[in-house]
Amino acid sequence: MFKQDKTMRILFIRHTPLGMPGAMDAHALPATLSGLGYPVSIVARQGGDASILEKADVNVIEIDGLKNWIPGMRAAVREVSPHIIHVFIHAGCGLYPFLLAPVSNAKFVLDIRSPLLSSGLRRFLTRLKNRVEPIGYDRITAHSIASAWTVVGHRSGIEYVPPGVNIDAFPLRSRSM
Repeated sequence: MFKQDKTMRILFIRHTPLGMPGAMDAHALPATLSGLGYPVSIVARQGGDASILEKADVNVIEIDGLKNWIPGMRAAVREVSPHIIHVFIHAGCGLYPFLLAPVSNAKFVLDIRSPLLSSGLRRFLTRLKNRVEPIGYDRITAHSIASAWTVVGHRSGIEYVPPGVNIDAFPLRSRSM
């Protein structure tokens, strides 16, 4: 049986303020892991509502302004010294493993929460950019393999983590479709 290391520090990165539309995942995953006893932190843009996470004993680090984003994340990584850096996919997140590696030897996880909804030329250009974003990541997770394929293309190695999963019972293997 897999023994969980409750000293494993996890840092989530969310590029928008907390409490914004579509932020349920940015609340549920850190709060759940904190509730299971893991030391959890989250970096997000300043200006949102972090009260739910703070009540769940998640260390919330808010960064003010775009010009402070990378220096603020580097400072957060130094402060938290995480074992895992869990990033919710967004434009430019492919740079994080390279920009943060000098201050951390953490494993990087890219999280895909929804399918790509754009169409036409925008969809083509977004998928082209998204094929590059995962290059520096150690793992990619998604609630649906098919949804992940719409975002980053058909690739193996996407970890299937369905919504509502009991983390204690999750098998330690990848599932490809």
